Amino acid sequence: MQQAVQNTPSPLERNITVSVPVAQIEAEINSRLKKLARTAKMQGFRPGHVPMKIVERQYGYQVRQEVVSDTVQRSFADAVKDQNYRVAGYPRFQPAQANDGAEKLEYTATFEVYPEVALGDVSSRKVERPMTKVTDANVEKTLETLRKQRAKYEPVERAARDGDMVNVDFEGLIAGQPFDGNKASNFTIVLARSACCLPSKRRSPA
Repeated sequence: MQQAVQNTPSPLERNITVSVPVAQIEAEINSRLKKLARTAKMQGFRPGHVPMKIVERQYGYQVRQEVVSDTVQRSFADAVKDQNYRVAGYPRFQPAQANDGAEKLEYTATFEVYPEVALGDVSSRKVERPMTKVTDANVEKTLETLRKQRAKYEPVERAARDGDMVNVDFEGLIAGQPFDGNKASNFTIVLARSACCLPSKRRSPA
């Protein structure tokens, strides 16, 4: 395998031209076809006894495409490893025009690399740790919020007090008679905007 690196205007873009001997590719194609012929099943032939010419005619194009693709991927990986490139993203492959009877398969791969980042000296830098002061007022405010969020109400038999949540059943009447569409309803009201209490404080009987 031969390779050549080309410069590009972009500081992160690289071009590598790689060439692989055609004889190496043809040898791999023949090897795969022979392996395939051992298990190929075709009408009129016993498994493993299909002539190579028929196997090549039936599977030759597919095998050739697979071998070329594998060769390009493998040779590209070897090329960037030799150059110590850290490839970012997927490369673009461009095959070179080849004449009949060419002895080499040549292609150009265009890709980007990760930038080299040089770390400066941070030994003289100082970092200030932020400090947060927690007061009793902060704690009480948080507890009060939790009381409101997680309060559970239970029925009690006593007169309603400030801050109680009350269920009310009502039926609207006009001159002692229900008006059209009126039905008995139920809704909840809060008598005042006082803070709710924890469940343990709301279970005191009347």
